[in-house]
Amino acid sequence: MDQMVDDIAEDDKSALKITKSLCAGRVSFDCDCGRHQYWYRYIATAGILCPAPPKEYAYPKVRNPKLQGVACKHVIHSMTRLQSASWQMSIARALPKGCNANCIW
Repeated sequence: MDQMVDDIAEDDKSALKITKSLCAGRVSFDCDCGRHQYWYRYIATAGILCPAPPKEYAYPKVRNPKLQGVACKHVIHSMTRLQSASWQMSIARALPKGCNANCIW
């Protein structure tokens, strides 16, 4: 992690490279909409995709008994945007600013 912070400070190309690797890597997500809460949070917990808390261990026997679908429309939209080059550029521009303000390394 320290190496990434140093690389971000060096130039914009390394920030973009780090952003691309972060966006392509494993992501944990949660949404506060009812669809995610009652239909998909159990699936996200089983797939180790949700942050703790909240985790859902109760099987959705009423709302989604066949466990159809992966995520709500908000999560799908957000994950699709993470793959967009224009959003990755925006994240790469924001990384050095956020890193300088929040990093304690």
